Amino acid sequence: PNPTPIIHTVVVPATSEIKIVVATPTTGPTPVPLVQTVIVTPTPGPTATPLVQVIVVTATPEPTSTPSPTMESMAGMSPELHEVQEIGLIENYAATRFFPKNIVILKDVPVRIYLTRLHREHVNKFSIEPFYRSSEVILPGEVGVIEFVADQVGEYKIRNVGHNFEAALIVVATKEEVHQFNADRGKQMYALIHSIDDFRIFPDKLVVQEGVPFTVHNISLIAEHKVSFGPFHKPEDINIKPKEITPINFTPEKPGGYDIRHELHGFTGELIVEGK
Repeated sequence: PNPTPIIHTVVVPATSEIKIVVATPTTGPTPVPLVQTVIVTPTPGPTATPLVQVIVVTATPEPTSTPSPTMESMAGMSPELHEVQEIGLIENYAATRFFPKNIVILKDVPVRIYLTRLHREHVNKFSIEPFYRSSEVILPGEVGVIEFVADQVGEYKIRNVGHNFEAALIVVATKEEVHQFNADRGKQMYALIHSIDDFRIFPDKLVVQEGVPFTVHNISLIAEHKVSFGPFHKPEDINIKPKEITPINFTPEKPGGYDIRHELHGFTGELIVEGK
């Protein structure tokens, strides 16, 4: 509701010059007095006429707050709209290609791509038309973050425009179509960036499909790593090195949640195997 103004009418004698008017607002948990100073000049003439001064003081409004959505208002919303699809991408300028060379995502779900590179040349006019474009310089050893929402189904190009190589971004409407794409192709491909400085993996979660051969392209930013993938891949020695892209291959045969574990450094990621 609109605050109620407080109106003070003050009659000032001709001999007066200054009057202080104090008004207290009618709303708010702790009313704050509003003080106004009124300077009054007597009217000229043989008989001084009192001057009537009207002061209108409006109460200070209470601070507004943003209402939280109720469970009822959220009931019809898709839980996928609150997720972010996180993806690793490695650019190899010498090989003029990206790893992986195909990425499948869901329409209308926010995407966050973690991009790193092997060589000094910058990502020159990197684009995913019509969703994203940038000329930002990303150097070896750095991780760039690319965020967008794909609102159209179809196949699009992830491009290094300046050096003229690309990967494919396939946008589909449902999770079932993601599974069907991987099944038809007979393989699923991902990339992971390992950073001991950040003590994490980019991205720190992979969601993969049961029974479809799996390749994950790995790169370390500065250190050697010994990384296991649940029960599916147990390394005997160092298996990920800096400035090298190392593919690890296996077929995830059992649905569930598993650790991606850095045996030497102690941090982990998550491998989620979805059932058929």
